[in-house]
Amino acid sequence: MKKLVVFLFLAFAAGITMLFPGAAYADVNDFVINDFSAEYYLSNADSQGFVIVREKIELTFSDNNHGILRALPNTYKDKRLHLDVVDVRYGDGSSIPYTEYEENDNTVLKIGDANKTVTGKQVYEIDYSYKNVITFYEGYDEFYWDINGDDWDQPVEHVRARLYLDEALELQPNKLKCFSGSYGEQQQNCKITSSNSITDVLRLSGQDLVERTYDTVIIAETIAALQPNQTLTVIAVTDKSYFMPETTGERLLGIIPHLIKFIIPPILLGGYAVRHWLRVGRDPRGKRTIVPEYEAPFNLRPAEIGVLADFKVDHKDISATIIDLAVRGYIKIIEEKKIRKLRRDILVYSYELMNIDASGLLDYEKTILIGIFGSNLILGTVVTLESLKNKFYTSVAAAQKEITKKVVSDGLFAGNPLTAGYRLWVLMVLSIITTSILGPRLGVSFVGGMIITIIIILFCALAMPARTLKGVEAKEKAEGLKLYIQTAEADRIKMMQSPDAKYNQTSGPKRSVELFEKLLPYAAVFGVEKQWAAEFKDIYQTPPKWFSGNYNAFSTGYLAGALTGGMNTAMAASFAAPGNSGSSGFSGGGGFSGGGGGGGGGGGW
Repeated sequence: MKKLVVFLFLAFAAGITMLFPGAAYADVNDFVINDFSAEYYLSNADSQGFVIVREKIELTFSDNNHGILRALPNTYKDKRLHLDVVDVRYGDGSSIPYTEYEENDNTVLKIGDANKTVTGKQVYEIDYSYKNVITFYEGYDEFYWDINGDDWDQPVEHVRARLYLDEALELQPNKLKCFSGSYGEQQQNCKITSSNSITDVLRLSGQDLVERTYDTVIIAETIAALQPNQTLTVIAVTDKSYFMPETTGERLLGIIPHLIKFIIPPILLGGYAVRHWLRVGRDPRGKRTIVPEYEAPFNLRPAEIGVLADFKVDHKDISATIIDLAVRGYIKIIEEKKIRKLRRDILVYSYELMNIDASGLLDYEKTILIGIFGSNLILGTVVTLESLKNKFYTSVAAAQKEITKKVVSDGLFAGNPLTAGYRLWVLMVLSIITTSILGPRLGVSFVGGMIITIIIILFCALAMPARTLKGVEAKEKAEGLKLYIQTAEADRIKMMQSPDAKYNQTSGPKRSVELFEKLLPYAAVFGVEKQWAAEFKDIYQTPPKWFSGNYNAFSTGYLAGALTGGMNTAMAASFAAPGNSGSSGFSGGGGFSGGGGGGGGGGGW
């Protein structure tokens, strides 16, 4: 299971790395944007607003760079903007290689030649268009746009925007604004004006993309340099009726592709996981009536009961096995106080070997005994828990495998419960990687559907281990044993005598020292050792031969606390493998956002 967790973590980390392919080193981001100018041509070629953008970015590289990254947002206020990149070129009009990738709901243009580097002053021009750029309000419509965007980590000396309006588009008087600064700031270190004295027909890359005349221009520019992560923002308010909001039918049609991407993964992949669990991952139906039991079912040892309950071998199960070996006369548990001069005194634990005849032990019990005392068992050998640190963990791992093997060979499980969900774990890893690769391209709806799918697969994988009919019977009887152990005798008698009782039995075997010791390891597995100890406090007043403790007056409560409290704490260090030290680093693009649509950000590479 530990290896599986590590594998899943590495797969997730690999997926995250793929999700952020645009990470850049700090030195390639050491440049200054001298001038960022953009022209916007706004019309109703799309009824919700269509804008063609021409950007010109002049900058100075301090180091050798291949080029720049330009991140263009794909959404604004939960609306898809339908970005279309038309052309990318150098300032002199010559072509420049570029690639596109998706990151954090942005289309990132990686501009430049991977086989060449440039330095000093450079000029880049980008042409692209957006749809759905208008926000509709009662009485007016609004074009609210970030120019350079607030996710550049470089200072910008000057920003200038020219917004050309279609001749049929009317501005509302005195409804032009500009802001400059970081997200949320309302500084106005900028100026904005409008003019009706210009007529222009837009040409992009030698083609008439829009046969429209633009007779109004709005000019906005900064009057002070922008610091990193600051942007110029323009707001223009127009009259109603030129742009038209989406109809209900259009909105529904727009939702359908997202709905398909959201529901298909859970239906196909999640449905497969559920079907696989229904077919091979469910327990057979048992009696479903739990009655008190006075001994372990099928002579199962405590650790086997532990696996039956939760499908895995916990450290608690190993500890209960050690207590069981002590009760059966193989080990003596010794508790002593260690006096320390400058710090608080502590309790330390050690084991003494009391019986070297291992012929009556199960394989995993022999493994644990040899793991503590060594392969050459010598009567009277004393081993401290401290000395087992960084060594005993190998025996624990071997014993865990042997315990699992035994419950399968005993017919309690149809197969290894630790690997029962292997097929679904693989499916989940592949789903994580698929989400990391396709998520940025297919959007939030696909990612949301895949997250639900992964959760469904995870729950089905965790629920996959299936007990056999014998295993179900053993589990129900084990629950009955737990019921007997944790229920006080007086309460048990009341339960037996109740007219609503589902069973008609005696209150159980007579309390005795032998009974207490016999079931104590099972109580430890169930986590009810304190309740079990309280039942015997009046008859179990002499310490057993297999325990020597640091106490003034012995009690069953002290014994239970020492075995499952202090000893377990000390034993935890010996269970653990030696730790490894190390570090990892991760860098990726942040979320490109601003007060308005567009904008985005960028960097170098």
